[in-house]
Amino acid sequence: MASRQKLFLRRPGRLSNRTVLVLLALLASLVFATTAWVLAHLVDSVPTAVPVLFALFLVLVGVLGLLVGSRLLALYRAARAGSRGAKLHGRLVGVLSVVSIVPAVVAFVLSGAVLQSFAQNYFLERVQASNAVARDLANGYFAAQAQEAGVKLGGLAEDLVVLERFGGGPEASPVYFRSWLLGQAVLREFAGLTILGPDGRVVAAVSQMPGEPFDLPPISVLESMKEAGDGSFNVLDATTLDTYYATLRTEALGGATLIAYKSELPALSGQLLAVRDFRDEAAGVRRRLANLSVNFAVGYGLLLMILLLAAVYLGLLVAESVVDPVRRLATAAGRVSEGDLSSRVNLPPRRDELGDLGRVFDTMTEQLEAQRADLIAANEEQEQRRRFIETVLSGVPAGVLTVSGDGHVVFANPAAASILGMGRRTLQGTPLGSVAPELAPLLQRASGTHDGSLSGQIEAQRRGVTRILNVQIVAEGGEHDEAGSIVMLDDITALVGAQRSAAWGDVARRIAHEIKNPLTPIQLSAERIRRRYGKQIDQDDREVFDRCTDTIIRHVGDIGRMVNEFSAFARMPEPVMATENLGELIREATFPITVAFPTVRFVTELPEAPVLAACDGRLLSQAVGNLLKNAAEAVTEHAVDDPSVSVALLRLGGEAVIEVGDNGPGLPPEAAHRLTEPYMTTREKGTGLGLAIVRKATEDQGGRFEIDNAEGGGARARIVLPAQEETRGGAARERLEA
Repeated sequence: MASRQKLFLRRPGRLSNRTVLVLLALLASLVFATTAWVLAHLVDSVPTAVPVLFALFLVLVGVLGLLVGSRLLALYRAARAGSRGAKLHGRLVGVLSVVSIVPAVVAFVLSGAVLQSFAQNYFLERVQASNAVARDLANGYFAAQAQEAGVKLGGLAEDLVVLERFGGGPEASPVYFRSWLLGQAVLREFAGLTILGPDGRVVAAVSQMPGEPFDLPPISVLESMKEAGDGSFNVLDATTLDTYYATLRTEALGGATLIAYKSELPALSGQLLAVRDFRDEAAGVRRRLANLSVNFAVGYGLLLMILLLAAVYLGLLVAESVVDPVRRLATAAGRVSEGDLSSRVNLPPRRDELGDLGRVFDTMTEQLEAQRADLIAANEEQEQRRRFIETVLSGVPAGVLTVSGDGHVVFANPAAASILGMGRRTLQGTPLGSVAPELAPLLQRASGTHDGSLSGQIEAQRRGVTRILNVQIVAEGGEHDEAGSIVMLDDITALVGAQRSAAWGDVARRIAHEIKNPLTPIQLSAERIRRRYGKQIDQDDREVFDRCTDTIIRHVGDIGRMVNEFSAFARMPEPVMATENLGELIREATFPITVAFPTVRFVTELPEAPVLAACDGRLLSQAVGNLLKNAAEAVTEHAVDDPSVSVALLRLGGEAVIEVGDNGPGLPPEAAHRLTEPYMTTREKGTGLGLAIVRKATEDQGGRFEIDNAEGGGARARIVLPAQEETRGGAARERLEA
């Protein structure tokens, strides 16, 4: 495509621009020489070589038209194809064409107007004026002759009427009548007279000229003059203008028509012929001037077309010399914008600004290509380092975050994404304050230290679970404000819980040892006192005595049960793992709780197919019972309308989930994450060991314990254990037991 754009103006011909210019110069010289020869031989208005000149003009117009047309067609195709520089090329050609054609058109119009004005005002008008003067003079002479002939012819008509009255008509005395008529012609200076009867026949005709009488005018003229009969005067011989006639209709001879002929002097008739010829000559001059104007218009129009086509062709050449560097530069710039820095303009040697621009552009692209190669190499090296660091950090259990100077997360390893409860792609590029607002104060405090480092612990709640995080912040580089920081997160929730459980376990053992020993003697002593001294007490004091001993015995029993729980938590037995049917364990654990809380509605959702898991049946049944007991106590103590407790068994992938829920008030958000710690309770009479025992028993069996608030209200606890696939033997045993 680029090569096609580059050479689209060189397709029309195989000749170079210099060769075409030389040929056009030779052809133009031939045309101009022929023009000079034709103008030199335009003598006596015989333009014999004008067609030859016009033919040469047409040849030159055709050659230029082919050249220009082929290039304009190529330019149009390039513009349609969206070639770079085609529009600029077209505009330059248009401007140069307008600049060349406007002066030529103005000169053509002005020269034509001047020629027309000269021929019309200075030549034709004067010739026509002279001809008009001569014509007016001749017309005046004709009018005077016509008036004189009319008067004489009128007198002759009157004399003819008188002669007819006295019997001197042509029928009575033909000889006398002819003699009288000849005498009248001589008397009245007529060259001849002719009388036509009403029927158009010649009654009499006389002539002073020797030979035959004068010829009669044409019949159509006689009819029209006969109808007029007013002495009309006209020429008889248009070739010599030496004989004229006049007609008049008379009452004599039954309405005859008199025709009088008059001969002109040869000198005067020659002058009249000269006047008429001058008029004809003026008409010929007018025609020749019109032909000259037409030839001038055609010749100048052809010359104008030659100039226009030559200007357009030169404009194409000039525009190509300007546009070609621009087009190459635009093409190279387009490739550079697409990322191809190897693109070059490669202009031919030229000493102008466009050549300098092309060389500067090539130098720039060379430098950019070299710099990009260096950047790519450095980026590849940095990418390799980044992948290596990510690979190393992806295996680190602690979370690692790289935070930029403006507080955005640049990098996060999988552990950090898991701790913060977000995906790595979502986390990267996000402000740290929006995803972990708990870390913002630590970052701010770290920025105020001298080395940008800080260590501390925070509590972060994610997905309803509160985690205890150990945070360590280290500044990157020397200028930590600009370079950013590295934040390391270590989830020590389990460690802290284990430490607290271990500590409380030791406390529980000591409490169980120190308190359990005196409880039995106290209880026995109270019972012995009641038996020994109960009968000796007066009836008035007996009620107080019994109440006091019962209180001692009851509280000793409560303390004993509490000590038993302490002992159970401190001395949690090792689980004996076996494959158990969780559905059966849930039924066994649910039954005593339903009996103990008859006002609570228990809803059990167990699958028909057995769900197997490796666990300690006794410990797991105790854990489920604790959860059901806590849920029933929660809905009972808070007087919930229609108190209910639900227990469900689910199989989710490779895990078995026991879920216990209630419709009570739920867990307090501020203490929800600590409810599984020993001695943490929200009830007045609670020991705080129920959920701790459930958690410890679940974790000892390889499971996990979760507790949170349900979406519809109430609390929700889950025991999650690894599920086992049912074996053929196990299935047969289950069917046999069923």
